[in-house]
Amino acid sequence: MKIDISGIEFPLTLDLQNAKLFGTIPASLVTPMLLKEIDKYDNYSLRDTEFDRWRTNDINLGLINQGVGVQCSVSLKHRTFLFSFRGEKHYTNWVSVTLNGRAEFSVSISNNTVHVDYLSHNIKGQGWYEGIVSLLANDLFKSKVANVLRDSLQQFNGQNIASFLKPGTITENELRIPISLDELLKNVSASATINPNGIAIDIKLPAQVVIT
Repeated sequence: MKIDISGIEFPLTLDLQNAKLFGTIPASLVTPMLLKEIDKYDNYSLRDTEFDRWRTNDINLGLINQGVGVQCSVSLKHRTFLFSFRGEKHYTNWVSVTLNGRAEFSVSISNNTVHVDYLSHNIKGQGWYEGIVSLLANDLFKSKVANVLRDSLQQFNGQNIASFLKPGTITENELRIPISLDELLKNVSASATINPNGIAIDIKLPAQVVIT
């Protein structure tokens, strides 16, 4: 059965025989919503000391199979203390390095619950900037970014998915039944999987719907 929904740019299928509603929310709609929250860590200071200034730049993300990949560059500045003279400290010139990092997170949405787990990172450091690897992995990726993703993806859990499905009409041949999808999706159980194309939703509907 086809569903006609005003203001929705992606198709949904209503399977009455199996009491299911399913479709894919495209990545073009999902990623901007996630980036809106992730962007708070663009130009984020990882370290700002007398000797080190580490800051993230150009943070971005994309959907992957069963998860999310996050990329960013990190500008690193380092200097070394030389000597003090008459109360004034003297240092070497700042040395600058830019690193590119990536982390992957697994995401599952089942029975209206979102789970986000840190999987891995791909960034290397050596010498004076070796410590950036553990700082990125543990402070930025494992902690802050994982929490932001978890919070952002709550809008795609079963309870909130109806926000994408504005009131419309369900159409089968010439029969038009004026039922709001908000009404149809109250108190339902939903699961979803993520792939590069978007978030595939699978919503179990009540076995019987009373239309008044």
